[in-house]
Amino acid sequence: MVASTLITVASIPAYRALFHTFSVTGLAIASDIGILANTIAAAVLLHRRKLVSLNDYPWIEFAKAVLVAGVAAAASWAVVRTIPLRGSRTSDLESLALSTITWAGAVAAGLWLVRSDLPQALRRRKAPGPEAQPAKRVGEVAGMEP
Repeated sequence: MVASTLITVASIPAYRALFHTFSVTGLAIASDIGILANTIAAAVLLHRRKLVSLNDYPWIEFAKAVLVAGVAAAASWAVVRTIPLRGSRTSDLESLALSTITWAGAVAAGLWLVRSDLPQALRRRKAPGPEAQPAKRVGEVAGMEP
């Protein structure tokens, strides 16, 4: 908790500077920086207390994900700039939809191109259970003869 408080206090100048430089977009960037700093601090503290080992972390997969995320963000940013925002909700929704579709497509293609294990890891695993058996009649279920 102390680490998070210190990171929050230290990030206030970053929020101010980025807001004055990039307006609301700067606030989003500063927020991302704060989240990243808190994540790194939590990982280091967990590693130091031997609760989670950073030595066993899949760094290659992490690098693939970061690379794909960066390329997808750049592609989405480039595409969304082609739609002029006229201050209407329609143009805002068009921009949001186009950037979302571009980002999702770039992520899917990128993870496939770098042969990442992430899509498989995110799939829901079926809980182990008994093998499928033929349906029983009502009397058999209750242990009675029909």
